Amino acid sequence: MRPLALFTLAFLIPSAAMAQTAGDVVYKRCEDAKGSLDQIVATCADSLKEKTLTVRARARIHAIRGNAYRNGGDLRKAMSEYDESVRIDPKYSFGYNNRGAMWNAVGEPRKALVEFGKAIHLDPTNAVFFRNRSGTWERLGDGNKAMADLSEAIRLGPPASDAYQNRAVMWSARGYFERAIADNDEAIRIDPRNHQAFNNRGAVWLKRGDGAKAMADFDAAIKIWPEFPMALMNRGNEWNRTGKYDRAIADFDLALRGAPEFPDALHGRAVAWVNKGELDKALADFNEAIRLRPNDAMEYLFRAEVWRGKGNSEREEVDKAQAYRLDPKLKPVRAK
Repeated sequence: MRPLALFTLAFLIPSAAMAQTAGDVVYKRCEDAKGSLDQIVATCADSLKEKTLTVRARARIHAIRGNAYRNGGDLRKAMSEYDESVRIDPKYSFGYNNRGAMWNAVGEPRKALVEFGKAIHLDPTNAVFFRNRSGTWERLGDGNKAMADLSEAIRLGPPASDAYQNRAVMWSARGYFERAIADNDEAIRIDPRNHQAFNNRGAVWLKRGDGAKAMADFDAAIKIWPEFPMALMNRGNEWNRTGKYDRAIADFDLALRGAPEFPDALHGRAVAWVNKGELDKALADFNEAIRLRPNDAMEYLFRAEVWRGKGNSEREEVDKAQAYRLDPKLKPVRAK
């Protein structure tokens, strides 16, 4: 399974200068507002009444209100505030960035690209804008453009652990394992508690055939976050590979405690149960994995083997037939 990439879409508002004028004072009051959503919105509404506010300060206040609405789950009002921020100040690059992140949040990545492009046009030195657009390209399946934007973000700096971690995932997907390891190394150097980078580096070590280094990295990831489902699943799979099925089951159990609908962990635990001869338990896990991803042809083939082990040839054939329907390439070629 491909390691999880964490592209964080940042909603940004740059800090204003030290308060000097009446406008600066009321802007700062909004920027520092705490409390409920209604309290933050009301405080910022009062700030907007100040006639000496600059255009940029007004745009920022609307962005702050937008972030408050977003955090409160009202995405429609959040977008309305971001729209207002760039209407007031069309050169406010952070307003476009925030609007792009919002489009991504509502499932409109192509519209997000337009907004990030506007932000980058206004400020081509902001690494976060490139990172946000990189994540959007990745979401749209254009790995080359995602890589280009992420590399530019890294070049611009400042050093960001998750940027190196995400680029490592891209290198690994392309088969450049040494580069992937180097980027994960840098991610960990910047943030020694980046559990995702340890997990991802472990996955790369597995691709290179070094199980010992992989397990060391999975252990490190789990030490940082003891209930990290992805690392527990990866470590469980390695326990399976080395025949330590009880340890595998323990890891899969813990992964599923934190993520009950994690089909890869269900699959791994089912494999462990099969190897322990616990076919009923294996069947239960394969059933649940298939419920979660009903179009996975290989899952049906695995379950077919369990049916075969239980002596139920009829259900074995039904699962094989479903697997071949989903992926005809899996069907054995018969000699003529």
